[in-house]
Amino acid sequence: MSQQPQYEFTSEENQIVKSLARNMKFVGVLYTLLGLLVGVLCGLTILGQTMLGVSYLLQTILLVLFGVWVNNASNSFRKIVETTGEDIPHLMTAIDSLRKLYRLQFVLLTSIVLLFLATLGLSLLVGITSNIKAVNEALTN
Repeated sequence: MSQQPQYEFTSEENQIVKSLARNMKFVGVLYTLLGLLVGVLCGLTILGQTMLGVSYLLQTILLVLFGVWVNNASNSFRKIVETTGEDIPHLMTAIDSLRKLYRLQFVLLTSIVLLFLATLGLSLLVGITSNIKAVNEALTN
């Protein structure tokens, strides 16, 4: 059984991938460092203000996850440029890391929008109820 040769990116395509990998590495390291910094704030805060500490803990987890997935994708993109005969598997590994990152962002943003809409709806309901109550009181007086 002979194996089909893998697609190999051209030097121009490799330059694009290399630039992407370099930028992603910077972003991934920055996410991770920010996550660790927020983690330190979490540790300092959690004893005195539990809710704020929990908020910092959640931020730490998210930032570190973002950093890990961006770094993984960056490493796979870098391997596309540095290796021969394995471009497609490295590309698929990078895409899988990015899929995880964007899936988490999708879930978070969808949750935030739903929470905002629920809060807005509740605020409108409370406002309407208060106005009806005020009108009823005015009519009875």
